[in-house]
Amino acid sequence: MNPKKGAEKDEFYEGLRDGFYPHSEECDRWVKCEDGKEVSTGLCPDGLVFNSYASFSRPRCELPFGVDCTTRPKLQPPQPTEQCPRLYGMFRHDADCSKYKHCDNGIMFEGTCPEGLSFSEEYGVCDWTENVAGCAKPQKSNIFNCPAFNAAQFTLVGNPRFPDPEDCRKFYVCIVTFHDTTYSMIPRHLACEEGRVFNSKKNECDEPENVVGCEKYYEVEKYGNELN
Repeated sequence: MNPKKGAEKDEFYEGLRDGFYPHSEECDRWVKCEDGKEVSTGLCPDGLVFNSYASFSRPRCELPFGVDCTTRPKLQPPQPTEQCPRLYGMFRHDADCSKYKHCDNGIMFEGTCPEGLSFSEEYGVCDWTENVAGCAKPQKSNIFNCPAFNAAQFTLVGNPRFPDPEDCRKFYVCIVTFHDTTYSMIPRHLACEEGRVFNSKKNECDEPENVVGCEKYYEVEKYGNELN
């Protein structure tokens, strides 16, 4: 619902339940309606927007992800702090796509996406790097090729994983995408958390001593770093 302005506003609100409604032009502004009339307007905190669904007890302001501002794109001027472009919001790190800033009343808390993912300011989540504008990296010429799989196996094993033969900590996961009656498999290069390696028998990350050939992975890595 978009409130109209001027003489039409009472006609628009007539018959509506008392509550808070979206402004016609500004996504972070709300309109309070009582007895079929506009009685006041207000702004959400900087960086938050008013949810397009009516709220009857109080203004409902939230992060913009999932709120459609297409028909009311205007926003209040930013109120930046030293660390945050707006008082509230989630923003990608200026120099590292895998990191993001969560701003709460101008105070910044930094977060990091899992390896292989980048932060999407459009959706406010960590996504595959190639899906995030400005973060896509050129593909390696020797990229892993997912082996052929019977479609029935997908329901049994999920997205299959394969060890990286050159690095005990890393592995490939083949993301299965269906297109009508056909499917494609896209490889993603991921890594276990620090201190663990990939166990292809369990199809999960595990302690190094449980994976043949990787028992001393972190000892070798540490020794090599000390020599450099």
